[in-house]
Amino acid sequence: MSNGDRKRRKWGCVVARKDADGRIVSWQARYQSPVNPRQRIYRRFGLEFQTEAYRWLDEEHALVIDHKKGIRRWTHPSARTMHGRVLFSSYATRFVANLRKKDGSELSGRSKRIQKAALDKLLPWFGETPMCDVTEEFVNEWYAKACDEVRPSALEHAVWLLKRVMRAATERQPDGEPPLLSSNPCNLVTSVFRQINLRVVTS
Repeated sequence: MSNGDRKRRKWGCVVARKDADGRIVSWQARYQSPVNPRQRIYRRFGLEFQTEAYRWLDEEHALVIDHKKGIRRWTHPSARTMHGRVLFSSYATRFVANLRKKDGSELSGRSKRIQKAALDKLLPWFGETPMCDVTEEFVNEWYAKACDEVRPSALEHAVWLLKRVMRAATERQPDGEPPLLSSNPCNLVTSVFRQINLRVVTS
């Protein structure tokens, strides 16, 4: 396999898969399991989705880092869905990874840290819950507890992120799939971030 078929990275790799005639037909992203060094985690992407393959690796890397830091336990990608239902942890992590400024540029280091911290406030409560099972009552219960445990400014960021994640789930998905939810279960009121200058990359 030539060097052009595999891009070197500090973590994981994306490998070109070829047919009998030597033509690239797909891309395989893979990395070493953080719980079993002998196991490789794979995901295959179509020929036109090389960028998505690298994006997936970045998202998986973030999950592995959190696992090694003891923030949350890593689970195999196939275990992050229950009967085809997307888990909040998978959906929200991807959402945060795709956040950009409205002009399409990368977030500043500070903004990335703020969004990551906000996500960390949500995952212990919502993480292993399928998106379709996140109800308004479930959100309100989290908020009541968080009000006693999280400082106001951090809570404001977490509420803003939760509203955006759940709103994205009510819209047609970037891959063309239909919405995950019929309505947004997060109706909490925020004040500071109504005009926040962020958007989500969908392509």
